[in-house]
Order: sequence, then C-alpha cells, then structure tokens
Amino acid sequence: MKPLEAMSMAARQIADGNLDFHLPPSTVLEVANVREAFHAMGNGLRQSLIRQSELEEERRFYISSIAHDLRTPLFTLRGFLLRLENGLTSNPDRTSRYASICRQKADQLARLVNDLFSYSQISSLDQLLRPEPLHAADLFTEIVTEYQPSASEKAIQLQYVPPDREQCTVLGDAFMLRREIGNLIDNALR
Repeated sequence: MKPLEAMSMAARQIADGNLDFHLPPSTVLEVANVREAFHAMGNGLRQSLIRQSELEEERRFYISSIAHDLRTPLFTLRGFLLRLENGLTSNPDRTSRYASICRQKADQLARLVNDLFSYSQISSLDQLLRPEPLHAADLFTEIVTEYQPSASEKAIQLQYVPPDREQCTVLGDAFMLRREIGNLIDNALR
C-alpha cells in the first residue's frame, strides 16, 4: 500500500505543478512499472516546460527585433519621401533612384509585417528563414548604395570595397542579412 500512497501523493504534487517528486522502488513488477511511468511522465513534463520557456523567450526576442527592424526602413522611407516632396532633387536619375529606394523600403516593411504574421503561427524561428545562394559582394554593394545618400547628408563617407577575386557565394537569407547589416549601418549613421 505504501508505494500506491506515494504514487497518489506524487500525482497530487504533479497536479500542483511540482515535478520534483521521488517514488520509492518496489519489488512488485506492476508497481515498479507504474513508478517508472510516473518518473518518465515527470521528466517529459519537465522537458516540455523547459522547451515552452525557451520558445517564449525566442518569441519575445523576435518580436522586439521586428519592432526595432520596422523603425529602420520607416526612417529611411520617410527621409527619401521628404527629399522628393521638398523637391531637393531635380536630377531625374537621382529622383528615380530615390523612388526605387522607397519601393525597396516599402517591400522590406511588407516582408517584416508578413514575417510577424507568419511568426505568430509557427513554433520556431528556423521556419522563417529562406536560405538561398547569394553573392555577398553584390548584396553588400546594394546595401551601401541604399545608405549612401543618408551618409552623404551627414558628411559621412560610406564605402565598401568588394574583393578582387571571384564572387563569394554564401547560403543565407538575403532579406535577413540585408536587415541586420542595414540596422548596423543605420545605427552607425545615427
């Protein structure tokens, strides 16, 4: 009866959220099997709670990152739209480039909003990544070109010198890389 009483007490502890229980060993095979099942259940619940806590921390981090990342393209978009609105450029090529950057930033904002929506429906950040082969030099050149006007306005020289050798191809998510490198440049410019 003592092993059964201990199991009954352990079940109440589990119901109260206490997973630190210990059941005494038993020589009766059926009782020993139930004891092992209780310990397996306790370990499974413990692991599940740890994983849930990790996922919640990952969600909080990702949502705060998205909030931060929304500011960067908005800031850039506002700046270029203000330049266009105030007629600060009469050069058609520059106007076209500014409009192109505005479109890119609007696309970036749309992707961020889509990622936020998608993330609310998934269980892991890894499911958001879209890795593909990319030419790192081309990506870095595009990023520097986007931030060049902002840097020039602040009398900051922003420069990227691509390597002389062949293109460096990497496997990565171009949007996420652009977002992170853009955040670093944007923070440095501020």
